[in-house]
Amino acid sequence: MLKSAVQSQLDGVKTGLSQLHHALRDIRDIRQRYSALAYVCGSLVWFIGLHVHSPSHYVASPSTAVRKSRTV
Repeated sequence: MLKSAVQSQLDGVKTGLSQLHHALRDIRDIRQRYSALAYVCGSLVWFIGLHVHSPSHYVASPSTAVRKSRTV
């Protein structure tokens, strides 16, 4: 009886570890997809900014859509 109880606990631990492993894999996948999406969105904002405003007001980099400060 004790042996079956311990075996049941070990099976539960194996199941939990397997679920954690799958969750970690899913989190990595979501991070990669988010990173790709953030890059695309940043590039899109940069691209739209170039066509709405004068190109001389923007830093020429698709990874950052940062407006240059004007000195008066």
